Amino acid sequence: MFDMMKHYKGFGLVINELHQKEIDFFKVLIDKAKENGEIRKDIDSFSLAKHVHTLIHGISVITLLESEMSEIEVIIKEQFNNLYQLIKA
Repeated sequence: MFDMMKHYKGFGLVINELHQKEIDFFKVLIDKAKENGEIRKDIDSFSLAKHVHTLIHGISVITLLESEMSEIEVIIKEQFNNLYQLIKA
């Protein structure tokens, strides 16, 4: 992906747009969870959406570099459970 951003003009913009759409989608889900009383209402939805986005992509990179593919589900569940413990209502 990094090579594509270097060699194909505009590819970086496409990736940035994709990332922003992901963050916007997470924000909608977070707002809904706040409305339903699932997570704390005092948390900034946009900031949390960016954290979730970064967590997902970070787990992907770390898993590709350091872990077995079979461990991905365990790592994801552990990290998101840890995050949920911090934000739950």
